[in-house]
Amino acid sequence: MRNLSRIAVLGAVTAAAAAAAPSAMAANSAVATLTPNKGGSLTVAAPTTFKLTTTTPDVIYDNSGNTRIKAIKANLPEQLLFNTTGFTPCNTAAFLVSKTCSSKSKLGSAVVEADGGPDIGKVMATTDLYFGTGFTVLARVKSDSPAVIDQPVVGELRSSGVRGYGLQMYIPVPADIAMPIERVYPVIRSVTATVKPPTRSVRVPGEKKKVKLPLAGLGECKGALNFQVSIVYTDALGVIDKSTDSAATKATCKK
Repeated sequence: MRNLSRIAVLGAVTAAAAAAAPSAMAANSAVATLTPNKGGSLTVAAPTTFKLTTTTPDVIYDNSGNTRIKAIKANLPEQLLFNTTGFTPCNTAAFLVSKTCSSKSKLGSAVVEADGGPDIGKVMATTDLYFGTGFTVLARVKSDSPAVIDQPVVGELRSSGVRGYGLQMYIPVPADIAMPIERVYPVIRSVTATVKPPTRSVRVPGEKKKVKLPLAGLGECKGALNFQVSIVYTDALGVIDKSTDSAATKATCKK
């Protein structure tokens, strides 16, 4: 078993890479729910479905192009366990060419609402999320407006380096998503991700019957489950990180 903070936000993260939108009057917020919310053990994680909704209205749209989305970072709970044994990941290299993966590697989906500025208005993007080789999270990002986007994105899984969190999902945003058409620079308004990791029936030492073992699930539930999503913006040259729009929340589960 490995600690996995990654998957839930995968949805949030990758989808977020597709679009963005501003509105500077409200506060950032996030809500996380787990269904069911009962924890497992250190050796057998409990299957669950994660839903994470994040709103980030603080960053104002900049029509000069000097505020462009660079990446989405998601810090995930320490209590999430990840186990690849017996699961077949989607081949990352093949995904970059075909943009498709087996349903057996599908983690979930996400919807992003963004603002494309006064001339474009609301921008909607969707993404399907998959577990990829090399402990990656693969996302197929789609949008019909202001330009047709159908792009594969590869996210990186790494340590968050932040106390109270486990892994971090880092999703770089390609230039043609940060600027889908000339002089349009979307800013993220909200991301809703639903992640339901696949399961398989296995025999576990000490258990009389087969148990459903998830690719990612709840381990021992001690303390709050911390989630944090951050959206990094950069300047027109992509050299200086101008700002980070963040929202954090906590979820609970039963032991």
